Amino acid sequence: MVYVEGRPGAKISVFGGQDTPRIVFMTGDADSADLVLAGDCGLGVGTDAIELVAEVLLAGPSKTTKIETVKVGPVDLRPVANGWVQSSALRRIGLGTRPCLQVVPLLGTAVTIDVPDMQVDFAADREPAWAYLADSVVWTFSFPVGFTVVTDSRALQGKAITEVSRWDDGEFEMLAIGDDGVHPNEEDLRVVPLSTLAAVDRTLEPLFETPRGCSWWRANGSSPWQHWRGWRETVE
Repeated sequence: MVYVEGRPGAKISVFGGQDTPRIVFMTGDADSADLVLAGDCGLGVGTDAIELVAEVLLAGPSKTTKIETVKVGPVDLRPVANGWVQSSALRRIGLGTRPCLQVVPLLGTAVTIDVPDMQVDFAADREPAWAYLADSVVWTFSFPVGFTVVTDSRALQGKAITEVSRWDDGEFEMLAIGDDGVHPNEEDLRVVPLSTLAAVDRTLEPLFETPRGCSWWRANGSSPWQHWRGWRETVE
């Protein structure tokens, strides 16, 4: 939990990262609505997301509006629908006790596949990356809850993952390598729940049992997977 200098009573907390993407939640400031930042939003690990919420808070939002931020450029503040408020995971962190606004980045580089539309009621089929907020959705993946994967910003912006490697038993790398063949720089890498990528792109599922040391590639999101070292020729 982080307290925001200059806004007594404001507390920022980070949740998720297990069976759902990250949630950064601000509450406790008497002068502002609660704020929620859901998803990667083009931000790396560490304090970037907390700093973004603090920046929005210090701008003094009191109603739905647009704010220019240093971290990700312009953001909208949008009302959170009651269907999200009533989801069990968000009730546990205190969402819904006061009016709440979602911080939504507007620039393309910050619009990631795990940023939900919280203006409409939560539905697991509409927001697959967040499906496990629903008590009725059962975990079906072969990997455990909380299993993470290294991916890149292009994959989180919706580009097809075209390279998958399993370097160790608990270490997957899933990258969206474009036609240019250029691999991401270190600052473009992200660590996210594997369930986030799996929920959005079901074509990844055949690779979850890949032995360590094996890598796969495909030309695009609709092409068959091909193995780098001949373990299998292709997998559908």
